[in-house]
Amino acid sequence: MQFVTHEGTAWLLRDRHPNLQVFGHIRIGDDSLVGHGAIILPGTTIGTGCIVGAGAVVKGRFPDGMIVAGNPARVLKPTEEHLRMLVESPNRLDVWHLDAAERERRIKAHFGIDTPSATVLKRIDRPSGKLR
Repeated sequence: MQFVTHEGTAWLLRDRHPNLQVFGHIRIGDDSLVGHGAIILPGTTIGTGCIVGAGAVVKGRFPDGMIVAGNPARVLKPTEEHLRMLVESPNRLDVWHLDAAERERRIKAHFGIDTPSATVLKRIDRPSGKLR
């Protein structure tokens, strides 16, 4: 994620205002999550209990308890709606309480990886881009 506090477009005024610089605060409320690759622009306020989607470009004010995503970012739905979906998900695995070996076994079983020799990721041949 990136937090951009400097308004880069002020550069366009360099001929008329050579020393102009504009900065803006960024505020993110407690218990909020900012997804991978999100860009938070100057002057943005994200409320408490929000989820910012991966790759979102966020500028403005967003209320508490909302999912914010997109480019430009907009409110999609309440955070609680998404959290309810996670609890009811068929992909839910409650494994944090297990020891590491049992947790690994159950996660592998969930993905159909039953043998130690199973390959999850295949190597990409760089010149051709083909999987091997």
